Order: sequence, then C-alpha cells, then structure tokens
Amino acid sequence: TRRSSDLIPSHLADADVFAHAALEEAHPVSVCEAMHAGLPIVGGRHSGGVPWTLDEGRCGLLVDVRDPGAIAEGILRLFANPGLATELGQAARNRAVTTFSADAVVRGYLDAYATAIQEQAPVKSPRSSGQRRTAGSPWTLPP
Repeated sequence: TRRSSDLIPSHLADADVFAHAALEEAHPVSVCEAMHAGLPIVGGRHSGGVPWTLDEGRCGLLVDVRDPGAIAEGILRLFANPGLATELGQAARNRAVTTFSADAVVRGYLDAYATAIQEQAPVKSPRSSGQRRTAGSPWTLPP
C-alpha cells in the first residue's frame, strides 16, 4: 500500500501553482517540496519562515494570507503571466536544490563543523607547553 506522503510528488507534478496560506510556520516543508517540484508559489508575507524560504519573494509571490482576495490575486497573477510563473518556478527549484536538498544540508553542516574546528584555538596542557603546575594550585609556573 502507498502512504499518502508517497503521492505528494505526483500531486505536485500535476499542479501549476502552489498556494501556502498558513498564518505562521517556522520552516514550511510543503513549500520546500513545491519548490523542489519547480512550482511558482504564493505564500505569506508575514508567515514565519515563509518569506525566508521564498528568498524574500525571489522564488514566489508574497501576499497577506489573512486576505483571501490577496491570495486569489497572487494565483491569478501567475496564471495571467506565464513568464513570471516560469521564472519564479525555476528560481524556486534552484533554491530548493542548492539550499534545502539533503546534499545541501549535509554540506552546510560539514562546512559549519570545519569552520568551528579551524577557528578553535589549540588547547595546550601544561605538559605540552613546557609549563608545570604547582601541587594543589591552578596556577602554572614557567619551566
């Protein structure tokens, strides 16, 4: 049996536009899935992580999702302007692949760890630095 989540890619492939009308969402996975499918997106201008996910409007239209008319206008704008829809869909797909794919996330973690390791000052023990610690004291004395 297929799970409903297994059907998401085929449903997105059948879509022309993706509208995300949530008022608040930290990291909208559904938006990332739609971006990966190359869909132009209409999302909330003040909906948590949606503006960041959509690269402040470079990957989709940002509207006031509390206003159903604004959502409808965004969708109609994309249908009326296929060039804009294609441009936003391509930008969304590119951002999804370069920023949100598993490879991109793993690469980001590895880069962060490498930076942290490079920036950490080497730790020297009293023995490796040639210093000796006095008995019962946290102070070290020069060799």
